[in-house]
Amino acid sequence: MRAIKKEDLDNINYYQVPKWLMDIFIAGKISQGAFKTYILMYDRLRLSSKKGWIDKTGEVYIRYSYDEMQKDLDCSRQTVSNNLKDLEKLKLIDKKKGFNSSSIFYLNIYDGSLENFTSKDVLTSKETLTTDSLESLTASSLEDLDASKNNFSKNNSIRTTTKQDNINYIELTSNEIENSSSSLNLKIKEIKTYLHEEIKDITTCKNIMFLVENRYLPLEKIKEVVNHANKYQKGSGFIYKALEQNWTLAKEDKVLKPGETVRGSKVNREAIESNILAEKEKEVALELRENLNDFFYKLPEKERIDIENKAYEIALEQYGHATAKVMARTKTKYEILKRYHSVERGA
Repeated sequence: MRAIKKEDLDNINYYQVPKWLMDIFIAGKISQGAFKTYILMYDRLRLSSKKGWIDKTGEVYIRYSYDEMQKDLDCSRQTVSNNLKDLEKLKLIDKKKGFNSSSIFYLNIYDGSLENFTSKDVLTSKETLTTDSLESLTASSLEDLDASKNNFSKNNSIRTTTKQDNINYIELTSNEIENSSSSLNLKIKEIKTYLHEEIKDITTCKNIMFLVENRYLPLEKIKEVVNHANKYQKGSGFIYKALEQNWTLAKEDKVLKPGETVRGSKVNREAIESNILAEKEKEVALELRENLNDFFYKLPEKERIDIENKAYEIALEQYGHATAKVMARTKTKYEILKRYHSVERGA
């Protein structure tokens, strides 16, 4: 931990918060969940503009799936739904259906029309708490608690189905859940810190983090590639490509001096081309995942449970107990869905 320096300001990743959004949040006119959801959506808006996600009227839209919001906000699907309903009620977003049933959102700018609205998160001492309002708040709290419990069971239980389709739950102990989750989060934070210190190119850092989150890329492998790249004067494009394709690094006879390159400008050109390709591949992967999620939630409940069970079994075998739950949700589930979707389409 240290104080922020001038050179840090160009490399720190941050979320932009419109002043009017902070004002209505402080005034209690928007719930915490809706506030955080809007910030995450706003963060995607600039990237959407660069991708050309602009309609005929010139309005920019974003694509954001429920699963992505659940992961980014670390909350249940019901909470995501409640946050979106709050934003729609405040007329801060418009939700529409795009191609392949993917969710499309338009973000609106606050027009000052919320003077008489008070968030459910805020109850000041000046307000009178009636019996009806108390019952309403209690019911709402119980619903949130039930949703939270249901989500905890859904995400932290191993489901097995017998021949009679009876579902048995093998609960993980609270210590196992806490240890595996906190350990994984700690590793991800450690990797992010390392990348920001060692690789100045933000795009490359984001692309590598995409590999970390979707392939469980260990820090040791990243360090090995980065150290090799620094020693032999390789660019950031080399680092990403070596990690993405899991290269086996060979020792080179000549250690280059600072500023010296083997292939001249070709190294820099390859770095740029590699990052552009990585961005495109990531965009395609995210869109495919969103389509698979839409397909998954249209399946009957029994089929969804069977897929989740199989995904966990595969993840447990490939990645071990510590990360099986996470990998089942982020990787093996989608591998199964790809095959499942192909069969459904008759491919």
